[in-house]
Amino acid sequence: GDVCDSDLDNDGVENDIDLCPDTPADAVVDVDGCAIFSLPSDNFNIRTVGESCISSDNGQIQIEAVNALDYTASLQDSDGSEIDSATFTDAVLFSNLAANNYVVCITVSDEPNYEQCFDVNISEPESLDVTAQVSSLENEVSLTLKGASAYTVEINGEVFRTAASQITLPLNKVENTILVKTDKECQGIFEKVIIISSKIFIYPNPTTTGGLTIYLGSDEFDNVETSLFNLEGQRLYRKRFAPTNGLVQMDVSALANGVYLLNIQTSKSLITYKIVKR
Repeated sequence: GDVCDSDLDNDGVENDIDLCPDTPADAVVDVDGCAIFSLPSDNFNIRTVGESCISSDNGQIQIEAVNALDYTASLQDSDGSEIDSATFTDAVLFSNLAANNYVVCITVSDEPNYEQCFDVNISEPESLDVTAQVSSLENEVSLTLKGASAYTVEINGEVFRTAASQITLPLNKVENTILVKTDKECQGIFEKVIIISSKIFIYPNPTTTGGLTIYLGSDEFDNVETSLFNLEGQRLYRKRFAPTNGLVQMDVSALANGVYLLNIQTSKSLITYKIVKR
């Protein structure tokens, strides 16, 4: 019978040290056998709204409670410094927040030993990131797009819309103007002029010695970046040069014999040319 039961209230604490021998069933108790205040693990629903644009500081954290009690929510930065606090019974909203990592800690009035904390992140849109790779053999450009879920691409006045992360478009002119943007102006705009031209001189081409001279013939090219690609689009070489009298000297002796695509990029344009190594 009960006289032989060493834990009458079945709370895991022996009768002889249980200071609260009549603890309700399923209660969480401390080492003395007394009930500890607790709330269900799903009592709080926390939702975040990221910044609508980069550095717009309009992020939000919304907290909803299943059980209506007298709560206090403390909003802290990742270093533990309190930014804001508010009392509520069933819901509270923190607004005008910058993109960052935050900690939200919730306490209950008249329950000094209760505190529950949550890690929360407020995000912001990425900057628009566009990489252009030109194929002079096919007279087309492949754009790799990052930072958004949808893009508007304008090339020589013709508009394309895509949700893909890559798009290949034809280059129908010697000088091709490309503009890429998203539905959010704050993400920035990508603009580039791609020139498909035979007016520059690359010699000797084909090259048999491995030495390659690029004559740009214009003072516009104060600083250029050269890249070599194989026909599969794999970049094999990239280096930045400051042309001397419009000339750039390259050493391609390490390359196997074959056909390669040379990209010459300035601050405003991207020129592509085919070279042959024999």
